[in-house]
Amino acid sequence: MSFSLLAFRFVRLSFLCSLIASVVFAARADDLQAEYFESKVRPILIQHCYECHSVDAKELKAELHLDSKAGWMKGGVSGPAINPGDVDGSLLVQAIRHEGKLRMPKNGELSQEEIAILEEWVRSGAYDTRDGTFVTHNEEIDYEEGRKFWSFRPLQPSGDKLLSEWSKSPIDEYILEKLDEKGLKPVADADRRVLLRRIYMDLIGLPPSRDRIAAFLSDDSPDTMEKVIDELLAKPQFGERWARHWLDVARYSDTNGLDENFTHRQAWRYRNYVIDAFNEDKPYTEFIKEQIAGDLMPAKDSEERDRRLISTGFLLLGPKVLNNNQKEELRMDIVDEQLSTLGKAFMGMTFNCARCHDHKFDPVSQEDYYAMAGILRSTRALHDGMLREDGRWIERPLGENQDEIYYKWLKHDDSLLDTTNKAQLLRFAIKDFKVDHGADPHGDLMNHDENDQLDMTPEERAELDAMIVEWKVLEKEVETLKETMPPMPETMAMAVRDFPEPGDIQIAARGTVTSRIGDPVPRGAMKVIELDLPFDIPEGESGRLQLAKWLGHDDNPIIARVMVNRIWQHLMGEGIVRTVDNFGIKGDPPSHPELLEYLAVRFKENGWSMKTMIKEIMMSRSYQMSSDFNRYAASIDPENRLHWRMSRRRLEIEAIRDSILAVSGKLDLGSQESTTAHMQDRATGSSVKPIKRIYPNYRSIYLPVIRCDVRAEFSMFDFADPLATTGRRGATAVPPQSLFLMNSPFVTEAAQDAADLILGSLDTLDNTARLEYAFEHIIGRPASSLEEERSLAILYEMEKQLRTEGKSTDEVESTAWGSVCQALIASTEFLNVN
Repeated sequence: MSFSLLAFRFVRLSFLCSLIASVVFAARADDLQAEYFESKVRPILIQHCYECHSVDAKELKAELHLDSKAGWMKGGVSGPAINPGDVDGSLLVQAIRHEGKLRMPKNGELSQEEIAILEEWVRSGAYDTRDGTFVTHNEEIDYEEGRKFWSFRPLQPSGDKLLSEWSKSPIDEYILEKLDEKGLKPVADADRRVLLRRIYMDLIGLPPSRDRIAAFLSDDSPDTMEKVIDELLAKPQFGERWARHWLDVARYSDTNGLDENFTHRQAWRYRNYVIDAFNEDKPYTEFIKEQIAGDLMPAKDSEERDRRLISTGFLLLGPKVLNNNQKEELRMDIVDEQLSTLGKAFMGMTFNCARCHDHKFDPVSQEDYYAMAGILRSTRALHDGMLREDGRWIERPLGENQDEIYYKWLKHDDSLLDTTNKAQLLRFAIKDFKVDHGADPHGDLMNHDENDQLDMTPEERAELDAMIVEWKVLEKEVETLKETMPPMPETMAMAVRDFPEPGDIQIAARGTVTSRIGDPVPRGAMKVIELDLPFDIPEGESGRLQLAKWLGHDDNPIIARVMVNRIWQHLMGEGIVRTVDNFGIKGDPPSHPELLEYLAVRFKENGWSMKTMIKEIMMSRSYQMSSDFNRYAASIDPENRLHWRMSRRRLEIEAIRDSILAVSGKLDLGSQESTTAHMQDRATGSSVKPIKRIYPNYRSIYLPVIRCDVRAEFSMFDFADPLATTGRRGATAVPPQSLFLMNSPFVTEAAQDAADLILGSLDTLDNTARLEYAFEHIIGRPASSLEEERSLAILYEMEKQLRTEGKSTDEVESTAWGSVCQALIASTEFLNVN
């Protein structure tokens, strides 16, 4: 009876709570489907289908429109083109597979990858961001009209707010105004224990200790809350907690993913740069600029120069299809991924659909896209030499005057690799040639003394001799290259650099790099956001520095709105704009537009300090409310969009894992550097050994993130997909989560460690005192009388059963209390923030 009824009851409650949370976060699925359609499906339809099946077609074929949702729903002469969810039964799929008489497109076939994308789209329900009406031809984008949209308008400072008796800050007044409109009132303040745990989990992702709880409860000073917040903001664990939020947005990974899942040996430097940036409270505008063009910014010393070089790893972290032999297409795919990430991360904008056409909803034209794409196309994201499994194809050296040394070494090493490969291929050719002419395939085929014994014509013998001479020359060249290898810089980082000859690029018709049209588009930024900042690119520069200055400009209104919305979401459970990565027309409007504006203005006024913004929100009464349920309020506002109470939130897997280690007494709080030493140069693949999983006790942010092979427990608890920007994680409720908490060796061992820690901390055999300690240590509060009564009864039955199994007294105590601790770890209160 290792887990018993007690654990089952806690797990059941946890599961039900997660089920409720999954409904609240269901909108995330729509975000992902919209992203899939815009980034993968729509470009295929545009490139291969619109020529014959759109309003722009010279002659509409088969009366079928594929440029709108209504078009494929209505279908053509053969009926509806798509039956959502039914792949095999959809005429479109049959046509692209070339099954039966229907065969599309008319000029050739789609690639297997393109077919798979459309099949997956249909299988998942054919989500289509286009509305249900037939499209009409897009007129030229009206930027003046676009500037009237709420997210593009200049920031508008509001007047001073008179605070009511309930309010502690203007934030509360904005919340009250919306509640008053619906006749609602906020619920009561949170219990001090609940509030302290909320603050700890939100700021550092770890629970408060029993001693810290006791000190907080005994402190009656009016600034006790502020002191706790300031204390936690100053801890290094704050940066670890909040950096993980940003790494979701930056699609951080320690591997490339996709076709060639190479290990990014130096990605950890970017991860630690982000941690340091949050801990140092780097101004957000500076944070933006460094990630786009840190290598081009002036630095006061070599340390700052290296840090800024590391920051540009942001542009390199994305997945890349490296086996694409069409190198210009590969480079533009990388540019597209960079633009997509940059747009969502900093501006809440979807840029990538403008690769093929003017944005269908937002004021982003193809000219806008290729103006920015030209900047990134002028930025080197891949080494021009051989594709290297050691990852050095996207690295630069740290330290003063190391670039020249490094590129000399890299050029020499590329020559060595190339010559070695040539010699190896020629060696194989010589062996094959000799076997074809009678040599023993199991003999020493490189022993040339026996060549005269082979059955060859004089011409064939001359050919063999020439091959051998060439091979010997190559072998000698290999030895010479090894002996003359120049020194290599010791410290490397993932970082970009400009091409020596940057330039503008033409628009690619329908996104196809081989179909360039018109004059090159001058490099620049989006036209819809007007700033008092000249975008002049000096000769020989990419324009990346100018883009960074434009993006991180004090008067850029959208960056302030997007970031304060992200901060609000992490503290309050839901963004003021729920679609945190989409501030465009298809995104959700703000629930409290005046509040969002107030926060954005305050963010700018306070020097873009993220810590100051976090503290201001946490000091509001709105943040300090309880999560008590009110039936009437729920009937008016079931999703709590008006914020009449604090929403209960499921913790992220990192906070869950770190908290489990914390209560076990085994958490290592030390900062870590590289954690990929145990991994091969190629992380996954058919010829690669399975990754050796490591289970260290340091914080979860330092565990390697492996694309296409995320840790099972992380995926189970909705870890962000490292293939794309994820500003808002899901919160699903699935049975494997409960099974993990009941059966995982990690959880059971940690629970046992927690039990041993508790038993060793108390000089008493009184189970009531032990239970009190266990509850406070793990979930931060004492047990209720009912919980105490039931827990002691179950504990008695467990100990009784263990004694009948012949266990010693120490084993009985340890095992039984291990189960109690595991039940508490699996409880709703441990897994959620109230």
